[in-house]
Amino acid sequence: MTTKSKAKIRTLLTESLRTALAVLVLLGILLPAVPIAHVGAAPSIQPNPPSIRTPIYLSNTRDNMVIYVMRSNEGEITFCTRKGYSLPSSDFAIRDDILNANPQLGPRLTHIANATGMSVSLPATNYNDFTYSGEASFDYTGIQNNSAYVVKQLAVWMTLGRMGYNNPGAPLYGGEYGGQGISLYTAFTQGTASTTDDGNGIIDTYTAQEYQDRLDYITGLPSSVTFSQKQHLRSVAAAKRNAHELLSRARDLCNSAMSIQTGMTRPSVTYDVAFSNIGSIVYDANAGHYTAFVDVSVSNGGTWRLYDWTNCNPAATSGASGERLWISFSYEQMQVGPTITVRAIVPPGSGEQSMAIFTSNGQSFAQPDYLYSYEGTWAFASWQPLPNPSPVLLKVDASNGAPLAGAVYEVTGPNGYTFTGTTDAAGELVVPNVPDGTFQWREISPPPGYLLHDVLQSFTVAGGVIVSGTTQLANVQNRFYKRDAQTNGLLAGATMAIYSDEACTVEIFRGTTDANGTLLAPALGNGQYWFRELSAPSGYYVNPRIHYFYIQDGVPYGDNTIYDIEFIDIIITKTDAITPSVYVPGATFRVYTDAAETNLFFEGTTDANGQVVIPNVPNGTYYWRETQAPDGYYLDPNLYSFTVLNGALSGTTSLSDTPFPSVTLVKTGSDTGRGVSGAILTVYTDAAGTNVYTSGTTDANGQITIASIPDGTYYWRETQAPAQYNLDQTMYSFVVSSGTVSGTTSFINVRKPDLTLSKIDDQMNPIAGTELTVYADADLATVLATGTTNADGEFRVTNMADGTYYWRETQAVSGYIPDATVHEIVVVNGQIQGPQQLQNTPTRVRFYKQDGATDALLSGATFEIFTEDGTVLATGTTNADGYIEVERLPIGQTLYVRETQAPNGYLLTSDTLSFSIDDTGVATFANDEPGISNTRQQYGIALTKHKEQGVYNPTTGDFEFPIVPADGIVFDVFAAEDIYDAAGNLIWAQNTRVEQMQTNDQGHAETTMDLYLGRYYVVESAVTPDVILDTTRYDIEITQQDQNSVRTVFEINNGEPILNRAIQGAIGLNKIAGDTRLPLSGCTFNVFDSNGNLLDTITSDENGLATTRVLPYGQYTLIETQAYVGYALAEPQTVWIDLQPDETTGLSNVEITVENMKKARIEIYKLTQDTQTPMQGVVFGIFVRGTDERVATLTTNAEGRAEVYISQGDYEIRELQTNGGYALESEPILVTADWAAVYRYEITNEKTRVTLNKEDGLTGEPLPGAEFTVLDQSGVEVYRGITDENGQVIIEGLMPGTYTYTETVAPIGFARDKSTFTFEIDAYGVVTGDVSIENTPMALMVWKTSTLSDTGLEGMGFTLTDAATGEIIKVIWDNDLQAYVPTSHVRVLAAVVGEAPTELDVMQTNKDGMAKILYLPSGTYVITETIAPQGFLLDSTPVTVVLDAEMDAGALAQARLRNSPNITKTGQSKTFELLSLMATITAAGALVLMLYREIQKEKKQRRLVSEDIQ
Repeated sequence: MTTKSKAKIRTLLTESLRTALAVLVLLGILLPAVPIAHVGAAPSIQPNPPSIRTPIYLSNTRDNMVIYVMRSNEGEITFCTRKGYSLPSSDFAIRDDILNANPQLGPRLTHIANATGMSVSLPATNYNDFTYSGEASFDYTGIQNNSAYVVKQLAVWMTLGRMGYNNPGAPLYGGEYGGQGISLYTAFTQGTASTTDDGNGIIDTYTAQEYQDRLDYITGLPSSVTFSQKQHLRSVAAAKRNAHELLSRARDLCNSAMSIQTGMTRPSVTYDVAFSNIGSIVYDANAGHYTAFVDVSVSNGGTWRLYDWTNCNPAATSGASGERLWISFSYEQMQVGPTITVRAIVPPGSGEQSMAIFTSNGQSFAQPDYLYSYEGTWAFASWQPLPNPSPVLLKVDASNGAPLAGAVYEVTGPNGYTFTGTTDAAGELVVPNVPDGTFQWREISPPPGYLLHDVLQSFTVAGGVIVSGTTQLANVQNRFYKRDAQTNGLLAGATMAIYSDEACTVEIFRGTTDANGTLLAPALGNGQYWFRELSAPSGYYVNPRIHYFYIQDGVPYGDNTIYDIEFIDIIITKTDAITPSVYVPGATFRVYTDAAETNLFFEGTTDANGQVVIPNVPNGTYYWRETQAPDGYYLDPNLYSFTVLNGALSGTTSLSDTPFPSVTLVKTGSDTGRGVSGAILTVYTDAAGTNVYTSGTTDANGQITIASIPDGTYYWRETQAPAQYNLDQTMYSFVVSSGTVSGTTSFINVRKPDLTLSKIDDQMNPIAGTELTVYADADLATVLATGTTNADGEFRVTNMADGTYYWRETQAVSGYIPDATVHEIVVVNGQIQGPQQLQNTPTRVRFYKQDGATDALLSGATFEIFTEDGTVLATGTTNADGYIEVERLPIGQTLYVRETQAPNGYLLTSDTLSFSIDDTGVATFANDEPGISNTRQQYGIALTKHKEQGVYNPTTGDFEFPIVPADGIVFDVFAAEDIYDAAGNLIWAQNTRVEQMQTNDQGHAETTMDLYLGRYYVVESAVTPDVILDTTRYDIEITQQDQNSVRTVFEINNGEPILNRAIQGAIGLNKIAGDTRLPLSGCTFNVFDSNGNLLDTITSDENGLATTRVLPYGQYTLIETQAYVGYALAEPQTVWIDLQPDETTGLSNVEITVENMKKARIEIYKLTQDTQTPMQGVVFGIFVRGTDERVATLTTNAEGRAEVYISQGDYEIRELQTNGGYALESEPILVTADWAAVYRYEITNEKTRVTLNKEDGLTGEPLPGAEFTVLDQSGVEVYRGITDENGQVIIEGLMPGTYTYTETVAPIGFARDKSTFTFEIDAYGVVTGDVSIENTPMALMVWKTSTLSDTGLEGMGFTLTDAATGEIIKVIWDNDLQAYVPTSHVRVLAAVVGEAPTELDVMQTNKDGMAKILYLPSGTYVITETIAPQGFLLDSTPVTVVLDAEMDAGALAQARLRNSPNITKTGQSKTFELLSLMATITAAGALVLMLYREIQKEKKQRRLVSEDIQ
């Protein structure tokens, strides 16, 4: 061996030793950072945090440091503060002493947690996939996504190491490297790296330049180094470059945190608890227990909690300061004595939190503003048991509650308890030291003056408290009372007696009521008693009633009060006998106690109210009379009486006196019969009229009244009369006797008459304006009065005294002939005798009117008479005799006459006549002809006639009736009354046809005759065929319209056209069944005119009736389009509308009857085949047999029924549409239909049925438990179901169509088939497509290999544990499947035949180092090695695998188990020792192998390969 070779071997040996040392360092120091078994997270940390493998190398040895990205359950970032241990651990709690010992710890860690801008972009990630064979890749993606967290976690560990937390067993630990306690910070900052990997430094990282140099070096390696080897070297270089980026950022953040020197300061705050009030024990009778309370106060407003309690039940276990704590306890607890202990609770700091970092056990670092103890101070309270009570028995008056002394009570109780005592002045008896129990007590002697109340009472004592019963007794005195019956006031001085019998013969007590109206009777025993009043108090009547009471158990019941009535006052009243409402004062009365009037009881005079009061009248009968009457009244001589009995009054206590009468003298006028005022009347007491009694003047009623006249005879007369009356000097008299007046008290005066002279004409009409003169002498020398008659023709002279007078007309009125006759009148006693009326004759002139042609006298002509200057004096109209007579025309003047209005039917004339009247009234005409003649006018009647003409409008389909002139209509003209000419000659008698006229093409008609004035009527007598004859009578009156027109035509209907209605009517249809003659409803007809136009459509109602619209005159055809159900269509019907209309309706209606033949009826009853339920909405078609000609369609109703009527023939029934989910009936039903026959068919439908099958892909056996989801063509889920024990899902009732389905849940132990399958259902329920699918069971493949090679190891025994339940999975070996199968698998249980297979807990790898387990359910499993392969150490490290039904079908879940080196490190577990030993052996073997290989290489080749290959 050459020297170079030896040197090379030494170099290789050195590097191998370094590698072995690195392995030892790796296993001894960094392996604790790799958790062997994951411990569940603490409650405050979210479970299963993501893990990131860091690219950190110790020289060329990979450090398997894992960083867990943790969050609290509240979502806050959480960092690990104990490097190298499983996460999290319950012993990682940060104690106060740790925080207090290093005040900078909290702020520094807070600074790291709150740092920003810590994200890192990894510079080298392109060689991630080229790691050591069998090792997991670096998680560069996880690092990149969580780079800020990784940097902060590294900074936390660096800071903890720099602050001295380097003890692996302490709560805080930053980790150590190199086996010499070197921290992570130091290990990084002092480590170096080079392209030659000389091994200097602990953590090997590359700067950017070093990384580039390393890549260049790898590229320059010789070709003997394979590409994979070079790629591995590049991957390691990239990891060291990325580690430098992460650690350098963490170092900078650690330096920044270490620069913080401020620490946490937390002042101490004290919290004390105390009881401000402790309540006494109180018994709650309703709840049946005792209660007490304490008021709890805590200093600084803190809270408290109940720390301990005994013999009580607290209502709360915590509360705030100032709240009251109630406790309750039983009697037994009370006897022992309750206690409570309360502690103050120190609340969390109220200051702002300065830190938000979590330890690995989820504890939060926070800086409160005080330093607190775990608990505050405490307070203690206890209650002493209540002593036996000393109940107080009370005695009170039952009426007022006043305490009573002297009652003797006897108390008895349990265990022979007895006590007797007497109530004191306070009514109390104290019963001393009463133990628990129920006690009875009663009164054995009452207080003086009270009845014995010996009813047994009881009370109960429990725990020092009287919990129930009675401790007070009320006694009743036997008292009797005397009261005023009206005021209820108590009365003294009434004597009463008590008896033992109802007859009141056995008196047992007598007494008198005291000043309080009370009589206290002695104590009486139980029994019945009676009492009554013997004498009443002064001024009161004795109450004779006997009262009853009884005593029961010391209590009186019944009456104890007697009511007396006080003496009453008697009032005697004096009233006016004439006016009872008037009370009379001044009457004096005397009252006696005897009828002989010897014993005077009272005397008095009525007051202003007419009353006298007799006070305090005892019982008795009293007599009284009036002894002096009031002024102006007669004295009443009668004796009266009244009686008083116990306050009740009877008899007479009022009296009416008769007053002196008043006399009224009345003067009445003879002219009016009413009283006359102003007359003076004088009354005398003697007949000679010398002694005047009184006098007076009559008032407006003609009366004087003399009041209160005493008895006597009186005389009177009129001493002065009114001016318009004559004085009556007669002496009259009257007599007054006992208030009665007789004689004369009235008289009548004769009035002076008024003279009324009147002037009338020969028609007895008054004439105004005539001058009349009255004379006092026959010579007419003395004028008494002169005047002119008024409008009534009268002249009046008033107050004519008796005498003879003369009068005459001194000036006549114009138009009258004067009368100069003198008349004499005489006035005697107011009566006028002689003529008082004068008659004058007026002037009269006649004027005549004549027909110019016939000289017939004409009435109705109006003349006007006027003077020469045009003044109109009179007007008049000629009468039936053809003249007018005009009166009172002036005499001696020339007058004129002219016609102002001609007679009806005549033209006005312009002729004028002149005449004059002489003194005798005779008229003289200038031409000796007192008349004027006239010429007759001519008249006619005309009318205009229109009609409705029916015209069909094809656009609207309706008839229109425009109005057009009516030609050819004939009218008759009749006299509506007798028609006369002006002379009164009858021309046409009433109702005589005068003329006939006919309308022309313009609808106009007019008479041709010369008609006379009068009333006529026109009637339509003939029309054309298309219109209705109008029988309306048109009345018209021909009157003179003017006096100038020669001919006047009068228009009927005020000239408006008269309308003729077109003949029109409706066609009434009566639809009946030809077989039953019954009406048919629902039959439809189309109505056509003669031109084929469709005019109307009608349908018969429930009575078989239908009516067309109104149609004009013409011919029509009715064609049936819809017959009654079950009946055939009728033949077309032809109808004419040409009749004259009905008088009531005005229509030319036509009635027709149409019969139908009945069809055959087909009835279908549709049911589901499975439930026999009626099916609604199923559609059937009826077709002509052998064709596709459909004649009817049926749809079943809610009852599954449908029916249709068809004509006679051969048909087939086909089902066209059924309900969703049911298949159509494929075979038609053949029918041969006859008229009126009925055919019934019951048809059933089956639901569509789809069967989906699920099979085991290995065995072909059916699989239950698979869930299928079926979607329709729209993607809507229509079914979801699970396969049964036959591996089938049966779906019924799907609509025809295309469906897809997927397996949504696989059977237990199988992977879900993610494929989508399709099937179709046609209308007849036939299913095509994929309806059977297979599932592949899930498989777990467990491999056992050596850590030195990939060769499989046979004979490894292991258990499989369900991670969720912790139970070991039991299996059997299936020789057919060459796999283990869980005994829970349904196939295993179903396949057990004969001898049951052996159930196993432990499985073993086969010769290939493999074990397969089939049919495992989804879940997480833990593989634990229990038997090591022969020659290998046992590795009991649990390996977790996850099986998911969502894994691809046929995919295997695999688990590979390896053994680890056995290298021992102090303080580690046995498992670690085995691993360390194995690692040492591996390292030694590797060294020997490398030496051997190098020697062989030296022999085979001269040139050495670079040491970097290893």
